[in-house]
Amino acid sequence: MNLSQSDMAVSHAADSKFENFDPEGQFQIRDLGVKEATGGNIEARILAAAKPCQGNIGQHRHDVDFQMFYVLKGSATFYFEGTGDVEVTPGSCVNMPKGVIHDLVKHSDEFEFIEIISPSQHGTEWVKHVE
Repeated sequence: MNLSQSDMAVSHAADSKFENFDPEGQFQIRDLGVKEATGGNIEARILAAAKPCQGNIGQHRHDVDFQMFYVLKGSATFYFEGTGDVEVTPGSCVNMPKGVIHDLVKHSDEFEFIEIISPSQHGTEWVKHVE
């Protein structure tokens, strides 16, 4: 990854809006401009609960080299392969190993977190869908 070619990116909450993230409308997303500035090498975004928790989303893994998130508001429980359930609260930071199977088990109504992924374009493999 060559980031020496990156452009400056500044994102202000007042100039941005959240958009629907998933087909069920459970989360909204706010892009932080990093994806465009790095030519798709890195994506940084804020995800926020859009409605009360509807249960877990299903076990899956992403084809990424790097994935981490930092909790801004609320709380959640995630499942991680090899670790089990992990509760996160404001200030929690989770670095996910490449290809780890994970699932968002439950979250509070005000759950909000920053996620950083590389590369921004990646595949997702669903291991166990919620029925």
